[in-house]
Parts: sequence; C-alpha cells; structure tokens
Amino acid sequence: MTQNTVVFMCGSFSPVTVAHLGLLKIVVNHTQSVLGENVLEARVSPVSDAYKKKGLVSAPHRIKMLELALSVFDFGIQLEKKIDTWESERDEYSTTIKVLEHVREYVNATYGPETKIRMACGADLLESMNMPGVWADEDVEMIIRNYNLCAISRPGQNIPATIGKHAILSQLKDFITVIEGPDMDLSSTIIRARIASGESISDLTPEPVVQYIRDQGLYLE
Repeated sequence: MTQNTVVFMCGSFSPVTVAHLGLLKIVVNHTQSVLGENVLEARVSPVSDAYKKKGLVSAPHRIKMLELALSVFDFGIQLEKKIDTWESERDEYSTTIKVLEHVREYVNATYGPETKIRMACGADLLESMNMPGVWADEDVEMIIRNYNLCAISRPGQNIPATIGKHAILSQLKDFITVIEGPDMDLSSTIIRARIASGESISDLTPEPVVQYIRDQGLYLE
C-alpha cells in the first residue's frame, strides 16, 4: 500500500515569496515522484505575532497573503493546499516541536495516524541546529526522528559536513532527506527592502500578493 504523506512547512511568511513556494513544491514533488509516497496535502503554518521578528506584519495579513499565493500556485500534482492558523493565533511564541505536535494531531484526525508528515525546510535550518543555545537536543531528536525532515540544499552548502558536526543528526541521518535545489533566497527581507525603496517585487511573490501589499499599504516603512 502506498504511503500517504502530508508535507508541512512553517515560517514567518512576511510576505510569502516564490522561493518559499518553490521549496515546498520541490519537497512535494520529490516525495511523490522519487520517494513514491502519495502527497495528500501541502500545509503551511505562519508564526505568531509574539515572535516579534523585524518586518513581521500582523498574522491576519500574512494568512491572507498565503491564501492568495496558494490559490494561484501550481504544485504540479493534485493535492490539498491549506494554511494552519493554530500557531499564528496563539498569544505566545511556539517552538517548532510544539507546532509539529499540533500538526500530528490534525493529521491523525484528518487522514489517520498511519499518515506520514514530512517537514520541508531550507538546509539553513540544519545548520542552525549546530549553533549553541538555538535548539534543545530533545527537540532536535524528536523533529528528526518523528517528522522526516526534508532539507533543500543550495549550491555550495556541505550538508553531510553539517550533519556530521552534530551527534544527534549523525545518529539519525537516515531520517533526513537532503534534496539539491537551486540557489534561492528564502528571506522576505529583499521584498520589504524593495517596497520601501519603491521598486517592483513582481518577480519575488505571486501577483495577487503584490496587489494585496499595494492595496493594504504594507511594508512602506
């Protein structure tokens, strides 16, 4: 029987970029065509306003921009495209493992406990796990062991070396899928900078998002 899977990604998405969507699509298509699993849903979770990251507009704006982006984005296969608002509706910052535990509850109730979750991310997340004080060891182990991390590496990144530097990553390396991707910047910073300087952002985010940002007067300061 084919393994059913939900591909999940979390982030600030202020605003969502074509690189965010591209990363998600790479993982979805790799999971379906290379790993041979049946991807039922691509699910994204924007952070809470409590994250207080520079340039973070309110959650309702970020959710709306994600809705607009997903409505026009083609993953190349038939699947559900959904936004998980649980994290963004919380008054406090949620750790990644807490968000994943919530997603696990949702997947169990919606598709059944046998459905796998694959967490899509840039390889920078793996690199951050080697930074002292950023991640709790128990969280790293649970994320890798239970949520099938799929990391997109950019040209020049030495992911095997990154994994080899971390005892837990090394021990659980068979649970990590590394996918070579293009040189793409996931950061929304360049979009905000272009808006502030009056430049076009049409190549960086889907057109409905461009229009929404313009209509709402976002990121002008």
